[in-house]
Amino acid sequence: MKNDAEIAAEIRLVIARQLRVALQTLSDDKHLVYDLGADSLDFFDLGIELENMFGLVFDESDIVSMNTVGDVVARVLDGIGAAR
Repeated sequence: MKNDAEIAAEIRLVIARQLRVALQTLSDDKHLVYDLGADSLDFFDLGIELENMFGLVFDESDIVSMNTVGDVVARVLDGIGAAR
């Protein structure tokens, strides 16, 4: 079973790929829209990929509350923890 740090690294990799940014630029405080240029389609695609990757289901309020890289990591880890 993967630990939280390994899962967080996978999440950051997905974010970097979806938003077409360098992995090294991602820190927990980076805002998905203002710092990384995400738009509504990016949020949708990111949510779908994370749902498929980790077996989670996000509702619209989950997705709109994920403002930063750290928010995404925390929400996925919370979802995985609830599923364990």
